[in-house]
Amino acid sequence: VSTPPNPPLSPFVRGTTDTSDVYELAAGTRRLIPDAQTLSLLLAGQTVRILSDSDLVAVPLGAPVPSRKDGTLYQGTGKVFAYLMQGGQKLAFPDATTLRDSGRDFTSLAGITAADLTLIPDGTAFPSTSKFLSPPPASVPLVLLPVRMETRFQSNVLWLRVYPDDIH
Repeated sequence: VSTPPNPPLSPFVRGTTDTSDVYELAAGTRRLIPDAQTLSLLLAGQTVRILSDSDLVAVPLGAPVPSRKDGTLYQGTGKVFAYLMQGGQKLAFPDATTLRDSGRDFTSLAGITAADLTLIPDGTAFPSTSKFLSPPPASVPLVLLPVRMETRFQSNVLWLRVYPDDIH
């Protein structure tokens, strides 16, 4: 008769004195879990182990775990301008215009490491609301013809007129 293997130890720990702070043990450090929603999402049925205060302090303190709290905004990478945390997933904003049009302030973007970003599951990306043209692919021929431009202010709004000009 074989015995089932013991389940792996939970990476989530707290001390005996301070019962409110919960840490995740990863890569030889302990990382503070910043809020209850993040803890709930990360636990996923696991338990929080209790370590003696001396054993807990012996583990070097690392950077806090990034919050998974709904509404948290993180700086994007590559072609993504920003990410919004919602339901434990990161939802991508493709550009600053889309973020602004959603009623969110881009000055509240928090930094996040690429390693931490990869640990958060992707959600559905927001479609771009930007009115700017995207550049055509390099395989599309493009011809730039001469134009004449006129500008005027109408009720504090800048109007721009573009007229085709003669090719010389």
